[in-house]
Amino acid sequence: MMYDVTGLQVKQYLSWLPIYNITHPVYTFFKVDNPNTNYHYQNSSICDDFVWASFNTFYQLGGSLIGVQSNPDRDEVRLFTDDPPMLVDQNNSTQMNEIAKFYLKMEQIANIKNETLEDMIINILNVFQDTFYIYNDGQYFKMLLDQSKPLDFSYKPSPMPSGPQNPSSIETLSNCYDATNNNNRTSYKIGIAVLSIFIMYIISYFNFIKNLKLKNN
Repeated sequence: MMYDVTGLQVKQYLSWLPIYNITHPVYTFFKVDNPNTNYHYQNSSICDDFVWASFNTFYQLGGSLIGVQSNPDRDEVRLFTDDPPMLVDQNNSTQMNEIAKFYLKMEQIANIKNETLEDMIINILNVFQDTFYIYNDGQYFKMLLDQSKPLDFSYKPSPMPSGPQNPSSIETLSNCYDATNNNNRTSYKIGIAVLSIFIMYIISYFNFIKNLKLKNN
């Protein structure tokens, strides 16, 4: 899968990355929805989400998608709750202890060897049953999973961006590049999925190093 882009569009994409990093600072595995109203409580933030956001960014900036026969497959894990997730009081030591126990059990499940994603999800449901905690923007939320449909896992084709292109819809750090440079007109063919995943890992690595330094200080 390739995008045909100009040098300027590559620079704009690279200057969009820090903004995406700021607005998606935490790896969030689950989407959270209401199964009855389809009301959406939380988006996921995983590698697939970043890749599709990159697809959209290159497209909106004017890139041309080439060599695509069909829509690529994409992972999606959704949790379902009938009521809005409840904000946890982080000053309440009892509640915070429950959260600590929850994530310790979650870590144990994640460390089981030779386990498929579906096996891991089944184990999660068996261990936690109807009570689940999620983290969003510096806060923890408690929710009760829907009894009839607590979770849905899918791996299926997801649409690529289409329709009118709107470069102004992409927020970039304009001071990161020179829009008048002659190299801006050079055409490149970029394997966007590979590039996006590589950059995502680089960003995650530097965030890890930054957080490690903060903890050590």
